[in-house]
Amino acid sequence: MRIAVLGANGPTGRRITDQALAAGHEVVAVTRRPGSLAARPGLSVAVTDATDPAAVDAAIGGTDAVLSALGARFGPEAVTTYSASATAITGATVRHGVGRLLVVSSSIADPPPVTAWRHRTRRTRSSSRSPSTAY
Repeated sequence: MRIAVLGANGPTGRRITDQALAAGHEVVAVTRRPGSLAARPGLSVAVTDATDPAAVDAAIGGTDAVLSALGARFGPEAVTTYSASATAITGATVRHGVGRLLVVSSSIADPPPVTAWRHRTRRTRSSSRSPSTAY
């Protein structure tokens, strides 16, 4: 089976890629940062921004399954990675007739408002002799 793994350079994507290769599948590692992916038999790399529909379309053409392990860092800025990539990925899977799509994530599904995040991460302990940031 030929499998496209989006987010192949992240912690979850690396595990999925390793397991798929160990099981004898061909893997297309879809990533923005290919530099740390070691060349291995059965592995090809597509340098792609997962939010770019044309790039995703080209990357998953000819695959039998698509696994998305995309992640975004939690912070005060709005995260659009998931919604924009979902549009690109689902559109490409339909166009190419890929019947298998699996999406996994370890990101927070409903983060607190920006003001709460800033308050929580910048709060300092005043009872301590040396100031430190409390998380």
